[in-house]
Amino acid sequence: ALIKLSSLRQQILAGFIMNTAVILIMPVSMLTLKRGYGVSDRQALLASLLQFAGSILLSSPAAKLARLIGPRRVLQVAYLAFCAIGCLWIVCPAKLSWFYAGLIFVLIGGAYVTQVNAVLHYFLQTIPESRRIVGSMIISVCTGVGPGLAGMLISGLLLIAVEYLYGEAPDLVRYRWYFVCSTILLLPGIAGIRKLAPLPDEKRSRNIPPSVTNA
Repeated sequence: ALIKLSSLRQQILAGFIMNTAVILIMPVSMLTLKRGYGVSDRQALLASLLQFAGSILLSSPAAKLARLIGPRRVLQVAYLAFCAIGCLWIVCPAKLSWFYAGLIFVLIGGAYVTQVNAVLHYFLQTIPESRRIVGSMIISVCTGVGPGLAGMLISGLLLIAVEYLYGEAPDLVRYRWYFVCSTILLLPGIAGIRKLAPLPDEKRSRNIPPSVTNA
């Protein structure tokens, strides 16, 4: 059975960890901007556009980097980027700086598209063509539904805990503490990402189909 492939199991674990990081960091970043800094919906839309711009700007360089150093290492970089984003929110200024916030949302967009490209690159080079449809379905279910439920549960519990412990503090302070807790929880995931086996040079350097680089 396909699930017996160690490569597929490693990808499921890495994808689960990666998508959990996305869910813990990305949505709450927008909440921090809106509630922590009290920005308007129009300003929040600007942050979304910056995130989208980061995805566009880093999509092609991420694909080229994957061919150079391998998608496994690129995925590690993307995961560390989400951890770094959590750290940036921890030390964010008390007064809104659009340069600082803009940098965070550009990084979010770039880290997201980078991990998507790296995951697809690795999948295409490790799963036989005849098994890719079934393999992609298995990975989509295991790394989509699972992290979605786990991420929402963890995120919700952290927000409740922070509200309980720091309910009298300003909203921004409470979100800072959320990112302290979530970033600490994400750190052990680095070991799970590292369990992916490195690709041989000949597979690493193969061209990625346009549908991957444009994801």
